[in-house]
Amino acid sequence: MGHNYGLPTIKALFAQALHCAYPACEEPLLFEERSRGVRTIAVQIAHIRSEKPDGPRYDPEYPPELLNNEENLLLLCGKHHGAVDQNESVFTTDELVDWKAAQLAQGGGTTVSDADLADMVRALESTLSALHEALSLDPPMSLRLAVLA
Repeated sequence: MGHNYGLPTIKALFAQALHCAYPACEEPLLFEERSRGVRTIAVQIAHIRSEKPDGPRYDPEYPPELLNNEENLLLLCGKHHGAVDQNESVFTTDELVDWKAAQLAQGGGTTVSDADLADMVRALESTLSALHEALSLDPPMSLRLAVLA
């Protein structure tokens, strides 16, 4: 199932970070090879508190309308996103909130234009669609981002 992140939320996340939020991970947010015109998103959007009752770090007291807001989201590389979500007893909500604060304190950020972001999201959706088709999954996965609506 996809998530409905608005363009302002995605841009805010990228503006707050330079790399994966996992401590000491220097994986950049974007993979760029300018000589070939390649620029793709190299991280994933991770929830600090899950939006699903059976998800990692679900908090029934957390306001549902804030689940997909930037305050509850951070950018993790693929290596760390899976590990963090599969080991929620080790990687607690409080720890992820601390990671978010540390990332914000670093300053900086990655500038992504609306056009670049839309292109990257379309490319990602195309890749996901091809993957689902190759695996014969039904229904096809979609990010359903507000930016493309």
